[in-house]
Amino acid sequence: MTDYRQMYFALFNALTTAIEQLQQAQCESGKAYMETGATPLVVLLGEIIKEPQAGI
Repeated sequence: MTDYRQMYFALFNALTTAIEQLQQAQCESGKAYMETGATPLVVLLGEIIKEPQAGI
C-alpha cells in the first residue's frame, strides 16, 4: 500500500527547504545591492490608473 503520509511529509520538507533557500538568497542579494550604493533609489510619483472591473 502506498504511504501517502510519508510522501506528503517528504514533499512538504523539500518545499520548505526550497522556500528558505530562496528567501536567504533574496536577503543576501538585497544586502549586496544596498552595500554597493552604486544606484540611488528614486521614488516616482504619478497618477494611479485603475483597471476597469468586468461586470460593473
